[in-house]
Amino acid sequence: MGAFITCDGEAKQIEVFQEQDIIDLLKENLIDLGKTPASCSAICQSSDVSSFFKAAKKRLRFTCSNKAHKVDLKKTDIGIFLTEEVFSQREKMPDAMKSKLIDGLQYIAATIQDTLKPSMIREGYESIGQYPIDFDKAMSHVSRKHPISIAQMEHMRATEGDMIAIYRARGNVTETDMDELGIMTVNDGGRRRKPKHLRVLHQQRAVIMNSEDCIAKFKIYKTQEELNKEATALRKAQRKAASDLKKAQEAEAKAAHKKQKADYHAWKATLTKEQKKVENARFKIEKTYIINA
Repeated sequence: MGAFITCDGEAKQIEVFQEQDIIDLLKENLIDLGKTPASCSAICQSSDVSSFFKAAKKRLRFTCSNKAHKVDLKKTDIGIFLTEEVFSQREKMPDAMKSKLIDGLQYIAATIQDTLKPSMIREGYESIGQYPIDFDKAMSHVSRKHPISIAQMEHMRATEGDMIAIYRARGNVTETDMDELGIMTVNDGGRRRKPKHLRVLHQQRAVIMNSEDCIAKFKIYKTQEELNKEATALRKAQRKAASDLKKAQEAEAKAAHKKQKADYHAWKATLTKEQKKVENARFKIEKTYIINA
């Protein structure tokens, strides 16, 4: 018997599912991992819809405000710490920053452990209609934010059998499948130019993350990401080379001008007093001509 779980679709959060060991772990345990539709976690994710996040945030504020040193848990502080670039440089962090961030992470972990209860988890999945499966309850959350006509609701209900058949045949229901079945989109707003099926996964509607087509997309994204990094590095190297060449040319021109000036003064030092007067007059006339020109 298999299982189905969901995750948030934010780009950074789903990167971990590109790792082969995670893909293998899900496959070994017969787990299908679903991603919520883009920009819909507030109405489609159990932790957001249930009282868990509200209770956890309230508990976290209380915990931090009652600590003697009152750790300031700014979202940016924790977010910056958790980025790969900064985390890899953690040894270079000041001790005070390390202590602050470690305290913050420990408070978050303790708050989640103290707040999250089995009943709260069940409440979340029931409230979004994911388990037990309840189409009307699931759509009621969506329609509060994005009005959906009764006709469209009935159409989506009628296509359920078609989507199940597609899933059984291919392991996923793609953007193209949903468009062909007439499933509407909300919260898209025409902001993105690419066709839905060509967008990155976190910008698409609900998908099975560990399906064969998504795994293939992950690999394409990874390859493209590496190519982009190489292209960026190449452009950076080219800009640096051009800058270094310009600096070298400027330094060479400056050195040549300095030598020319030194040679001129050395030559002038060999002239007699009368020759110097003639040279000074010539130089003055030449300089005036250049300025006027």
